[in-house]
Amino acid sequence: MTGQAGTAEQAAKGAQSNGGKDPRPSPRRDLLEADILERAERLFAERGFAGTILADVAEAAGLTRPALYYYVRSKEGLLSKVLARVSQSSVERLGRITSDSGARATDKLRGIAHNLALTQASQPDRFRMVLRSEADLPPELARRLLRRRPAQGSGCGGRCDRGR
Repeated sequence: MTGQAGTAEQAAKGAQSNGGKDPRPSPRRDLLEADILERAERLFAERGFAGTILADVAEAAGLTRPALYYYVRSKEGLLSKVLARVSQSSVERLGRITSDSGARATDKLRGIAHNLALTQASQPDRFRMVLRSEADLPPELARRLLRRRPAQGSGCGGRCDRGR
């Protein structure tokens, strides 16, 4: 992973030289950012939010801390990105379940419960990361994430409440 660290450090220096702005998105940058998020997710699952430091994430991703800061500004920002990634896939699946206009509300609820159980069984680390990290969040980040949560699931609850 030394090649990745060098590339990330070069990108970080490039961003500093152009006023801190991100370079144009690239497949390589997207892959490296996804790798950082995946490794951070694993560390948050193992150690919780409070037990994980950015130096650990950088090391797991094969980066230096300055190179990691090119992709994330803080540990809270990193967790926010990880949780957004986790919740986005769930929201998309739940949206497909609840948007079926031909399904009864009970069928939708059954589908939601099945989806939740399947997600927990197939991705236990991800589920554990969400549970462990939410308990350790700084109060302001917890409030921001809770405010975002109703918007993510609003389609689900509204459709089931209306019996559709």
